[in-house]
Amino acid sequence: MALGRLWAVPLIHIVLLLGLCSADDPFVFFDFKVSYITASPLGVPQQVIAINDKFPGPPINVTTNNNVVVNVHNKLDESLLMHWSGIQQRRSSWQDGVLGTNCPIPSKWNWTYQFQVKDQIGSFFYFPSINFQRAAGGYGGFIINNRPIIPIPFATPDGDIVILIGDWYIRNHTDLRKSLNGGKDLGMPDGVLINGKGPYQYNTTLVPEGIDYETITVHPGKTYRIRVHNVGISTSLNFRIQNHNLLLVESEGSYTVQQNYTSLDIHVGQSYSFLVTMDQNASSDYYIVASARFVNESLWQRVTGVGILHYTNSKGKASGPLPDAPDDEFDKTYSMNQARSIRWNVTASGARPNPQGSFRYGSINVTEVYVLRNTPHVTVNGKRRATLSGISYVNPTTPIRLADQYKLKGVYKLDFPNKPLTGSAKMESSVINGTFRGFMEVIFQNNDTKMHSYHMSGYAFFVVGMDYGEWTDNSRGTYNKWDGIARTTVQVYPGAWTAILVSLDNVGVWNLRTENLDSWYLGQETYVRIVNPEATNKTELPIPDNALFCGKLQHLQTPQDISSATTFGGNRLSFVFTLLMILSSPLPPSPAMAALTSIATLSPKSVAVPYQPQKLLRLSPKPALISCRLDSSSDKSHESKNWRTLVSTALAAAVISFSSSLPANADLNKYEAETRGEFGIGSAAQYGSADLRKAVHVNENLRRANFTAADMRESDFSGSTFNGAYLEKAVAYKANFTGADLSDTLMDRMVLNEANLTNAVLVRSVLTRSDLGGAIIEGADFSDAVLDLTQKQALCKYASGMNPITGVSTRKSLGCGNNRRNAYGSPSSPLLSAPPQKLLDRDGFCDPSTGLCDATK
Repeated sequence: MALGRLWAVPLIHIVLLLGLCSADDPFVFFDFKVSYITASPLGVPQQVIAINDKFPGPPINVTTNNNVVVNVHNKLDESLLMHWSGIQQRRSSWQDGVLGTNCPIPSKWNWTYQFQVKDQIGSFFYFPSINFQRAAGGYGGFIINNRPIIPIPFATPDGDIVILIGDWYIRNHTDLRKSLNGGKDLGMPDGVLINGKGPYQYNTTLVPEGIDYETITVHPGKTYRIRVHNVGISTSLNFRIQNHNLLLVESEGSYTVQQNYTSLDIHVGQSYSFLVTMDQNASSDYYIVASARFVNESLWQRVTGVGILHYTNSKGKASGPLPDAPDDEFDKTYSMNQARSIRWNVTASGARPNPQGSFRYGSINVTEVYVLRNTPHVTVNGKRRATLSGISYVNPTTPIRLADQYKLKGVYKLDFPNKPLTGSAKMESSVINGTFRGFMEVIFQNNDTKMHSYHMSGYAFFVVGMDYGEWTDNSRGTYNKWDGIARTTVQVYPGAWTAILVSLDNVGVWNLRTENLDSWYLGQETYVRIVNPEATNKTELPIPDNALFCGKLQHLQTPQDISSATTFGGNRLSFVFTLLMILSSPLPPSPAMAALTSIATLSPKSVAVPYQPQKLLRLSPKPALISCRLDSSSDKSHESKNWRTLVSTALAAAVISFSSSLPANADLNKYEAETRGEFGIGSAAQYGSADLRKAVHVNENLRRANFTAADMRESDFSGSTFNGAYLEKAVAYKANFTGADLSDTLMDRMVLNEANLTNAVLVRSVLTRSDLGGAIIEGADFSDAVLDLTQKQALCKYASGMNPITGVSTRKSLGCGNNRRNAYGSPSSPLLSAPPQKLLDRDGFCDPSTGLCDATK
């Protein structure tokens, strides 16, 4: 009995570890020691901020829906917050790491972030968000890989490379901060770093000897995915690799239309990933260049980052002049046109199986409009400040989200104006009052003489337009409502505007800021507050049990024992020492011990425990606290199986005590159904790849449901509503859709042989590459549907009847009898990025042999 009590606590801890590793959405763990080190990136020793003694910090490498846990130890001499730029923090702005949501981590303290990378893929980065610390480093890449079941829209690369570029000052960040506080400009940067290193000596006049430069070694003939992030202070950079094309494939979580660039402008805070094929001869190495843009290039020549691309069979060093930057000194539209060319790949699957373009943002009604104007720095109350719409934001001592949680009054004002203020600028804690499930239009008007880029936490927004001059209501006529890129950071050119659309479906308090670090520090930001009137954990997770308190809530903060060992989950689980206890126990071998795999280095940075069969949790090297893997021998014996059964049973009880530290993440299907879908409008029932043969779903609401690749043969869906649903690649042979609403559905490559579509409404549906052979279509309405020409012609041979709901005849809706063609081709084609305008906008006739329309006939 005593022995059982002795093992009770360790057993629970083992169970917890096993539970974390075998959950549907795995946990990945990282331990970050944030401290100062001395480095000489530009040849001069200076203080920089390192993560685990590395500058830049190690990349975080995870997979869609992973639960990420980062234990941050603040070894600096001032407070710290880590921000995960571009990570949407679904339902959990508590983890965003900015002053509107979090109290800073005091010096010598540690704090554990925990969040899920819910429904995200792509290239992002992290950095310290307060006290101008990003100017000293502390940043690193953040990669979210697709789940194995979701294909990427290109061949698997041979390698993955992270490149962090940014302008850099030799002065410490504290000195830069003093300059800004004293009303001074920072002046020209001292250089540009590539992965924390200075320039290769391509020019002995501009670059002194002895500077360490970045070298990236590659194999000839291989193709690499290169993720480039501008983590700098305020300088837009042109990125290029000598003699190599950059095939753009993704930006900040969205797959793009794939286009080749010889160089690309990357603005502060932005991220892109390219496919680069090593197809050049190896007579010498090649330059990697990041040079300043929109400046006097003759004066800024030394502000150029230069690294080396080294083939393994290279025969010599790089030499000669750098590859040319864009020659557009007198053409201010060049860079903007390049930005406009970056478009959403509407047919590629992102984090979900349905194509990105399934969310038709251009057809959603806007509920609120904000015009945010930026001007050169002004003096407010005797201080040099940066403003947005005439307001220079002041962070209250109590974070906004904490103030709401504890119902504190007077902490901030919910009165940020829809239009720029007239008159003198003012300093206030003014916040935007967003509408939950609203659809917001934001226009950034840059009346400054410098380039700015703007970021919004919690969301990916759609970039729908940009142009020079002053934005007006008429500017909406130029918006791209089809394939505008969805991203988190957008540039706004000097003397120009940029418009974005964003669906406000993520409850929380979200930072909206300029990414230019000097202006951000001086107040050019605000927050968007999104509140669900019906308080529920389904739209926002509860406050973490390890939340820090400050400002008006300082009295709630308990002291932290800064001498304590590495902790996890808010100082609740000392799992490393528990394992040490187990391994040092004098007890004889047991199934419990057999279940534990070998521990190569037993430290707070590396602990191994059993994991799901034949799966290895992918982690970046070194920073992970726990890596999970399977010890296949642990499944060989009957005793081992009994042990695992015992563990499974104990886990249910253990989770109760642990749930406050590790909040449960709701099942995707159940959560989305209860919250009316991914965007809050529809059932969001999940039937992807489901076996629905001969199922009966009559008169059901299946709006926005996912039936991708489902087997629906001989099922009865008569009278049901599928509006906006995803039926791509579904097999619906002899299925009954009589009277069903299939409008605005994606039915690309669907099998509908002998399906009954009598009186069905298929308005605006996408039916490209679908097979409707023998389908019953009497009374079906195909108005504005997208069909392949040959399929339309086949249906027209027997089309008849009139739809009782819309009053439109089937033949007219199909454009039979040489009427206007209502189809333009196949979105499943990888080359298509937008419907050809001449096929959609003209009211002429179509040539049945070519499918082209001519308004003159």
